Amino acid sequence: MCADFGLVTRLWDFTGEPDAPLDAALGVAGIDYLVVPVVTGPLRRFRFQGVGDERAFDTEGGWHYPPRGEAYKSGSVKPHVARWRRKRDPLAMLAKYADRHGLRLVPQIDLRGLLALFEREPHLLSRNAWGDVNPALGACVMNPDTRELLRDVLDDLTDRDPDGFQLVDWMVDAPVEAGRNRQYDWRPRLQRLLDICFCPSCRQTAARAGLDADQTADLVRQAAERLHADPDAVAAASPSEEEAVRRYLAVRRADAHEWLAAAANSLAGRPLHMLVDPHMRGDSPYFFEDEIEPLIDAGITPVFRVLNVSPARMDVERKILAPLPAGRSAACGRLLPICGPHFHQADELVRTVKHAIEPGAACLEFDDVDIAPLGAFDWLRQAVRYARRG
Repeated sequence: MCADFGLVTRLWDFTGEPDAPLDAALGVAGIDYLVVPVVTGPLRRFRFQGVGDERAFDTEGGWHYPPRGEAYKSGSVKPHVARWRRKRDPLAMLAKYADRHGLRLVPQIDLRGLLALFEREPHLLSRNAWGDVNPALGACVMNPDTRELLRDVLDDLTDRDPDGFQLVDWMVDAPVEAGRNRQYDWRPRLQRLLDICFCPSCRQTAARAGLDADQTADLVRQAAERLHADPDAVAAASPSEEEAVRRYLAVRRADAHEWLAAAANSLAGRPLHMLVDPHMRGDSPYFFEDEIEPLIDAGITPVFRVLNVSPARMDVERKILAPLPAGRSAACGRLLPICGPHFHQADELVRTVKHAIEPGAACLEFDDVDIAPLGAFDWLRQAVRYARRG
């Protein structure tokens, strides 16, 4: 069966007026659903096809739709409503639009990258082995307040009867969008050590499993300092030290997977997707390549970002999918731009889409509708048509 095809549609670009970029994109036969970012971190985008006279859009992030206050009464953390929205409900407008066009609607939620919220709720943020706040990791998924807030958002949106949900980077120690191009990205083994969270919630989870978080943090600090001094150094001094860090990672990941599986099971049959970065895997001896199968086992569809469309980048995904049992790779999806530095015309996008779904894919989503030249919509139409033909 061919993958389902989705289109990322941003509320601040939607006007409901004819001849908007979304209307041009929906001229593409075969689009099945719209992915709509409804909770995001800070964003700035420049569009040649702007909304009215506006070409640039700038937001501090937050809830881009009116949250229902009663959905958040029991939680200690309250929504931060994006200022641009004012009193409008663009999500309701887009839902009606999608219904008229026979499209499913999938809200996308990025709580971990919501920096404006952390200014008043700093206790949600991750902390490194030195105890310092690590904004590049955003909110820690082990924090009970972060988890409760996500449950409240899901409950809030469920009342709008969506066809599913998509989370962004809801993973232990995963960098958020705002944390890219960081200080030690050129030293991935060192960066991964700096990204291991030792916030109070992570420490408590480790303690419940009989682990000594203080000792583990000390091991991580020592390994990072040795690696900083000598890039070729082995990150751990002995197998026992390495095993202690691995156990700390494994215990927290298992807890996060168990909680997320329970959350997915409570969605009344609505599918749950997870948008992730493939390049986060395999960069460190302390980072297990075991994130994908637990997500699939929980009925969650991992969707890999492929923003730098090139054969080399696509091969990263193939290496990740290769160890999966037969049929598991077909439970994963991809996110592609509809235009990019590696293709400038229809046949290049057609080949890229074919390459993306060859291992089997549950879904293929397209982004950058708002910044693509109008001719790219013709490329997309051809790519989807040829993909559906097989």
